Amino acid sequence: MIQSVQNQRSALVAWLDDGNLFSINLYWVAFIKDGHCYSSSTLKWLGPFQENVFWDTGGKPVAMLDGAAPAAMQIKPLQPALPVKRPMFPLRPTQVPQQWKPVKAALPIGAWSPLDFEQWLAQ
Repeated sequence: MIQSVQNQRSALVAWLDDGNLFSINLYWVAFIKDGHCYSSSTLKWLGPFQENVFWDTGGKPVAMLDGAAPAAMQIKPLQPALPVKRPMFPLRPTQVPQQWKPVKAALPIGAWSPLDFEQWLAQ
């Protein structure tokens, strides 16, 4: 099931489908493996994905699934030790929800990441 991803201003920034993150134009930009998010083009570790929240490498939230309530991590997340292999290129979602209505993003304790979603993907 495809899910909307929103930033701190409750704006739609991506779609999540079966562990694959797609831009709003449905280009594959990242994937989730073992609770961590990686760039689909560079395989670089972007940060953890926990409790429906995408975190930067410093433990601050960057984006979240609709309805998530982020709270800053208590400790800086550790980068996974093993390198990740790129999964097979996923099929693009054929349909996205037409009537997407965002829930206002909560202000997490410890604040949002200084990176916006595009900066986070490009790191």
